[in-house]
Amino acid sequence: MAVIGEKIIDILISESDQSLLNYISILEEKCSQNFFREILYSMLNRIICVFLKLDVAALIIHKSISDIFFKCALMVQFNMIDDAAEIAFKNNFIDFVPVIANQAYLASKKELVQKCQKFLENAADQVES
Repeated sequence: MAVIGEKIIDILISESDQSLLNYISILEEKCSQNFFREILYSMLNRIICVFLKLDVAALIIHKSISDIFFKCALMVQFNMIDDAAEIAFKNNFIDFVPVIANQAYLASKKELVQKCQKFLENAADQVES
């Protein structure tokens, strides 16, 4: 399926950003979750690694993906840690928070590391209660 995603993006990369966003939104709506995730992931990798358009990939992740868990995972994958943290905290995606904290630490984002630590402490307190 990765080849399909690569071929699709080879065709669509010259289109306007809005056309690309619309296509991806329709693809997410019409395809099974697993199929969509595999196709989109290969498209994003090609956009970033071959076409060197990180801004386009970020736009796609921010604007066209409605599955918030997948959106958060992609943000973590592509180092959009502030946005990933916001989604993880808001939706109680506890499993993402240690990874976000690690990336924040590596990026010297002390405030975000502290927010992650507090979030995890609060989550642990809730489990114990």
